[in-house]
Amino acid sequence: MDIEEKIKNIAVKNGASLAGITDVLKSDDSIEIEALLKNTPPDLNYLKSNIEKRLDIKKWYPDAKSVLLCAWQYWNSSMDYESAILKIKDYPLFFKQNSRKFPASDLLKFCSSKQTGGSASGGKAKNMPVKISRFALSRDYHKTIKKKLKTMLKELKTLDDNIDGRFFVDTSPVFEKKLSERAGLGWQGKNSLIINAERGSYFFIGGIALSVALKSDKPAVNLCADCDLCVKACPTGALDKPGILDANKCLSYWTTQSKSEIPLSIKEKLGGNIYGCDICQEVCPYNRQQTAGDRQQAKIKISEFMV
Repeated sequence: MDIEEKIKNIAVKNGASLAGITDVLKSDDSIEIEALLKNTPPDLNYLKSNIEKRLDIKKWYPDAKSVLLCAWQYWNSSMDYESAILKIKDYPLFFKQNSRKFPASDLLKFCSSKQTGGSASGGKAKNMPVKISRFALSRDYHKTIKKKLKTMLKELKTLDDNIDGRFFVDTSPVFEKKLSERAGLGWQGKNSLIINAERGSYFFIGGIALSVALKSDKPAVNLCADCDLCVKACPTGALDKPGILDANKCLSYWTTQSKSEIPLSIKEKLGGNIYGCDICQEVCPYNRQQTAGDRQQAKIKISEFMV
């Protein structure tokens, strides 16, 4: 077994559903940068900083010679979303338990009054008082995955004395999606998320910039083709430019990250979503066609994220 396989096996042992390796070549994604600078709301201005580091991971970790990318699945098609929502009896307590800020009470009241049922994926949702994004039904992934990456790095060092690294998950100035695409985890779909043909898109991404040169995996091929279900399903037109998310129109941004009052034009289209939004993932065909084996394997790993 070569060292690349050993490294990926350590990732899988630590709960990763997918693992891949890519090089540290500087990115030249002018479209991504332009969108970042143009469509970033004031509350997300931190994304505009450290652009050079985002384009060149060596400027973030100078010793980087390769990058390990991992995906941890938090949901799959065998899980019952409506049942998960109905189990929540105390919303403030639920959000406190998974280390997230409870949405304003007036938003909960507003969405409860507007929620009339039906979901973008075609499932019955008439019994759900409100909707919460599937990722928020689990514990704060930043803390969970950071622990896993820290453990993984310790284990990787036992393979080779020359291995060192720096790990990242979401908050670091790293273009995780582009690196994940290059590492073969999946392609960046028209909903701007990484999609894997077998596992869909319900997963968290993290990785480690490594100090050793490794063989890269093949980049993922974009399989969206002419499908534009996510673009059509977005109630606010946040995906009118396929692959580029306009956060100013995104329900998830307004309900999880914005510190400003939600505009009435957005509020009227929340459709019961008090925290996040899964519409563009619900309609994606790749989130519906997992095999029984994939679902069972993912379910075992998902359990450690659940509250």
